[in-house]
Parts: sequence; C-alpha cells; structure tokens
Amino acid sequence: MRIKIKGTGSAVPKLRVTNDDLSKLMDTSDEWIKSRTGIGARHLAVEETTTGLAVAAAEEALRDAGVTAEELDLIIAATVTADKFLPNLSCEVQSALGAKNAVAFDLNAACSGFLFALNTVQMYLENGVYKKELGTVVPKPGIVIPRIPFRDNPSLSKVFTQTSSASVESNPPEIPTTAVLAPV
Repeated sequence: MRIKIKGTGSAVPKLRVTNDDLSKLMDTSDEWIKSRTGIGARHLAVEETTTGLAVAAAEEALRDAGVTAEELDLIIAATVTADKFLPNLSCEVQSALGAKNAVAFDLNAACSGFLFALNTVQMYLENGVYKKELGTVVPKPGIVIPRIPFRDNPSLSKVFTQTSSASVESNPPEIPTTAVLAPV
C-alpha cells in the first residue's frame, strides 16, 4: 500500500549561529565543520520551545495539505527533547491545534524520528484504523535542551540544530499498489 504526503511544514528558531560564531566559543573552524558535515549554520532556540516549534510546523503542514486539525485521526511526535514528560509533546500539539478527534502519542526517537513516525503512520493506514495522520518530528535536538547543553559538548554543537518538521499523510484509495510512499 502507498501513502501520500499531502502537506509539509517546518519551523526554526530565530537565532542563527554560523560556524564562525562557533569558532569564537570553541576550538573549531568553518572549514573543519563544513568539510565533515556540510553545515554552515544552525538555529538555536533561546526563547522558543520544542512544543512551539512543533505546533508551528504542524500548522504549516495542515495549511499545505488543505486539512483541518479536526480532520486528523492521529498525531505522532518523534523527539527526545520534549519540553516536559507529561503531558507529552503530541498531546501538547493536539491541544494547541484543536485536533479533538485525533489520538496522540510520542515516539522516543531523535534524528531518525521522522522515518520511524512515517513507518508507523503507514502501518496504521494499511490496517485501516486511521485515514489522515499528522506525523510531527523535532529532529537534531542536541543544543537547546538543558539536559543536553551544547557548550558542554563541542562535538555535538557543530552538527546539531533545533528545528521542527511536520507532514500530513493519507491513504489514497486510487493507488492500489504496494510501496512506502507515493509522489504528491
């Protein structure tokens, strides 16, 4: 069975930190980071929260998909850096969106979280439990959360950023073949 990504969204914090900015704080250089990671800059959350970024990305994904929050059946949040343990991130997103018909749960996954969430969405769609899902993920979370401070671990600060991305998936009945994804 195929699933279709109907819409996507993203959010980044305001503060942009370049490799040159990092080189003033630690022993590194723009060339060293770019040659190993391809990264020239990253965004750091100072005022923003994981929940705020996830909600902003989810709202954009809903707009892009032309779907209302009330139409969602399921919200999956994949992160290792939720703002708090309870309520979990997916429930915070559900509440902020007004997705009163959606079931919500978190997957404890970092950089690969979107893939795990998408795979989980596919399984729910294939067995017919849900029709429209929102998978939201906060990837590469290492530098904003106090539990993982970036200045205490320079090797992490060179590659991690704080962003959020979201997508709305559906099961298009007109596509009967077996595959993970279908082009939009």
